[in-house]
Amino acid sequence: MKKSVLLCFLALLSLSFFSCGDSWNKHDFVIANLSRRDVSFSIDNYGAMVYTLAPNQFFSFNLYDHPAFTFQNHPRVYFETGFDAACFRDMKAYSFKISSQCSKNVVLSEQNGMLTDVYGGTETIPANGEKNVVAYVESPSFSAYYLNDRGEKVNAMPFLSWSKN
Repeated sequence: MKKSVLLCFLALLSLSFFSCGDSWNKHDFVIANLSRRDVSFSIDNYGAMVYTLAPNQFFSFNLYDHPAFTFQNHPRVYFETGFDAACFRDMKAYSFKISSQCSKNVVLSEQNGMLTDVYGGTETIPANGEKNVVAYVESPSFSAYYLNDRGEKVNAMPFLSWSKN
């Protein structure tokens, strides 16, 4: 009898512990922006709220461990997470000198959208000219085109050369 009462008590205690909501495994989690850019993001599985952090600003939330973030403004940042904090940091920028032997202006892009400060941004290389560009990947996959006299896009990669600055 004593044994069954003890088992019932332990069962009720464990049920009350596990049914007291999600707060038992949440803790304060600090998110800091250590980059030079504004960062807009949402926290996956925490609603559709969008948060924006200015440089050197931070928020504290009551969250589960290691939340996942979705960037809203595709900044050139990455994030590091620890047990009770995450921080956004600037991505490393790489400078390239692009030379064109094409008689028309060339529009340059990077396959993964990692050219310029804007996700998916492009650069225009002047006809028979050079331009320094910034990519946020060490070995970019460039693609380029120019418009022919009929306004059609033509592959310009054979007319380009580049080197890391």
